[in-house]
Amino acid sequence: MRNKKILIIIIAIIVASLGILLLLTRNGNDDKHDISVEDNFFIIQDAINKYFYYITYDDSEGIRNIADEEFLNNFNLNNLFNYYNDPSFQLMELLSKNSDNITYYFASGYTIDYQMIGSEIYNPKVNFLLIVKGNTFRIRPLDNGVNIQDLYNSLDLDNTSIQTGEVFSLINPTDKNKLETYINNFLNLLIVDKERAYNFISDKTKEKYGNYSGFVNNATDIYNNLSSSIKTIAKQNDNIFVVTDNNDNKITIYENHIMNYKLEF
Repeated sequence: MRNKKILIIIIAIIVASLGILLLLTRNGNDDKHDISVEDNFFIIQDAINKYFYYITYDDSEGIRNIADEEFLNNFNLNNLFNYYNDPSFQLMELLSKNSDNITYYFASGYTIDYQMIGSEIYNPKVNFLLIVKGNTFRIRPLDNGVNIQDLYNSLDLDNTSIQTGEVFSLINPTDKNKLETYINNFLNLLIVDKERAYNFISDKTKEKYGNYSGFVNNATDIYNNLSSSIKTIAKQNDNIFVVTDNNDNKITIYENHIMNYKLEF
């Protein structure tokens, strides 16, 4: 699990070094442009993982630069540092709305907190609000375990503001980055949430294991056999990719939209 987390960090660094800041070009006149949530998905995920990076290293100054005023006024940072040890966040859902040149992103995903090798704490639903203006953002943790659509519909945005904030990283993800994220997400869930992982495989692959119990019985072998590092990609159309991983497995990935996909192997 540690090696796979290191791989996530390496992928994130490579992605960050590749690109241009899509969010900047789209967000300057957000009242005139339809901001694509999918374009900004990995930018938002990177921003949230920066928040967790500051937590990991007990960086109070970093948290004060990235968190919004309401959160800072109502939460003891020492409690935050004591709650987490070495967390990693995977974004799963993202919604946005615009108002007065500010974009509000409602983000939901899960965390795996690495306490020690072989011991992880899994939180299946972690929610955030990101307040974005220009090239800067602020983060506010929201109630966990709540449907992100309900928060999107009900949260009062009148008490949100942004004067200064953290600057977004430069990201322009490739198909390879995205597909490796898909496989890595599946492998992480194999360890901490097998039922959720089962929902990311195709019907044909489910038949291969007979039923959910058969899948669970083979979970360790699947985890050890598959790799989230990809050697080759063959794009059959806009939403079907056939990849070869570093262990020479052929995996077909059917993508509906970002983080909504099926693996077939």
